[in-house]
Amino acid sequence: MNTGTAGACGSCKGAGSAAAGIQGSGGGRIAQDGRRAVSKSLLSHPQTRLIELMQRINFGHVEGLHVRGGAPLFAPPPRVIREHRFARENGPRPEGAKTDFVLKAEVIDLFAQLEAIGDGVITRIEIQHGLPFRMTFEEAFAG
Repeated sequence: MNTGTAGACGSCKGAGSAAAGIQGSGGGRIAQDGRRAVSKSLLSHPQTRLIELMQRINFGHVEGLHVRGGAPLFAPPPRVIREHRFARENGPRPEGAKTDFVLKAEVIDLFAQLEAIGDGVITRIEIQHGLPFRMTFEEAFAG
């Protein structure tokens, strides 16, 4: 299981440097590399909701996700595009049925990026295997 790591964040509580962008509270578990592994139970409600949405999509993308204070917003609702792969498994990820699991590096990085953006709109988050793969967003030109 990939525990992932990303930089530190000020809003993380007791989860060590692997918890970038995680806004919940709690201690996490120790990963094999000695860092604290960040689990789903440490997430805020909006973060949990975004993970569950990505797991349901499995392959596709989310467009127009609003972010405020680094947290995903669902009002207005983002546009969800599901990709269907022929002769392949297309259902939701099996992790969706679990109440808790260790977050992968891609998810931790996504939340770190949302925190860095602060307030804005994510143009698109591409999802592969229920994980964020690529994100596009607009930023102001500081010329």
